[in-house]
Formats: sequence, structure tokens, C-alpha cells
Amino acid sequence: MRIGIISDTHGRFVQPAIIKMGKIDVLIHLGDHFRDIIPFISTFEIPIHYVKGNCDAGGNAPLELQLNLSGKKFLVTHGHKYDVKMSMKQLMLKADSINADVVLYGHTHIPEIFEENSILFMNPGSPSYPKTLKGPTVGIIEILDNRLVPYLISIG
Repeated sequence: MRIGIISDTHGRFVQPAIIKMGKIDVLIHLGDHFRDIIPFISTFEIPIHYVKGNCDAGGNAPLELQLNLSGKKFLVTHGHKYDVKMSMKQLMLKADSINADVVLYGHTHIPEIFEENSILFMNPGSPSYPKTLKGPTVGIIEILDNRLVPYLISIG
């Protein structure tokens, strides 16, 4: 399974970012203009999931999701609810409390991948307003033989 992860699109560069992901089986938007992904629901014949970010007023998107993908438990959130710009502690505690295998979050516009207490954490950065020298990015997680293989793709 190949999962495409995008966040913080803020109305810009969505289609080029999705095209750069290549063939994916699932697409997840982590908020801040989650509606940018809505037009692609009818285009792609894959599951598309999204959550609301701090810049998403109204709408019926949840603040977070728990998904089971290929036997792995995913916690999907924008991250503002857990104050990820200040510390990862609250998000890590939530992940532990639900026995998550993977946590996907955005909000900071800074791409990163790390593991803590056997939980994979990924922030795909932003294809629209990156805040690092890595430039615009999206994330991919491949689940191969029950192994998680995460990586970032530069949109530049």
C-alpha cells in the first residue's frame, strides 16, 4: 500500500503536489485548506481522508481521525489541537494512549519523520508555504510486508 500525505496547502499547488506523488492507494490531507482536496475525490478512484486545521472554518471535517490501513493504526490530525509548534509531548501522549503505529500531523509547515516509542511520526511539510530550505514537500508512507517505509518528496 502506498499512502500520499499532504498538509497546509492553503489554496495553492495542490494538483502538482498530488501528481508528484505518483500512484497512490490512499490520499490524506492534514488540514489547513482541506477543501483543496475535494475536487480530487471524483477524479481519483481511491479513498481520500482529511481533517480540519486551524485555518479551516466551518465544514464537516473532523479534527482528527483514527484509520486502520493495512493493519496499521494511524492517528491523523492537523496538530494545532496538540500545540505541536511548541512541543510534541501532548501528541505523543495521545498516540501512546490509543496504541497508534503512525501519527500524521501538519501545522508547522516543517517536514519531518521520526520514531518515538515505536511510533512513526510524520509531518509532510507544505507544498505551498514551506518553512525550511527543503522547499515544498509532501509525504509518502509505503507499507511493505508489514513494514512502514516513510519518505518525503520535494515538489520544487
